[in-house]
Amino acid sequence: METIKFYGDTTSLAMMELLDQFNRDLRDRGITPFYVTEAPQLRGPRKQEFYTRLIRKYAQSGRKILHFCDTTLPGYLMGLLREEISKNILNHPPIAALGYALGVLSTWKPRRRETEVKAKYERFLTGNVV
Repeated sequence: METIKFYGDTTSLAMMELLDQFNRDLRDRGITPFYVTEAPQLRGPRKQEFYTRLIRKYAQSGRKILHFCDTTLPGYLMGLLREEISKNILNHPPIAALGYALGVLSTWKPRRRETEVKAKYERFLTGNVV
């Protein structure tokens, strides 16, 4: 049984308790459990600005980064962001989920493969530093 990872607010005690109860039920039924990983910048003092800026950047009209098809979601997002900019926008689950996903995608960097790391140190040790 492999764990399913997702990003969320690990500081929310209620969510973590619910997830624990949900996972126990899944395990009892032989279903793969979920594991929450802390979303980027979640504990940072400027998390609201971080997520607001990301959502605006990727959801603004005229940019073909996020495609919502024929839906009112972009207008809803933009309207809510304007109204709620000084409040906790992450209290809205759809916005929090979108923000967490965009946060991970915008900050993720692939891990170096073992051969790349080995080659880097071999160049350093042999004096052929690039």
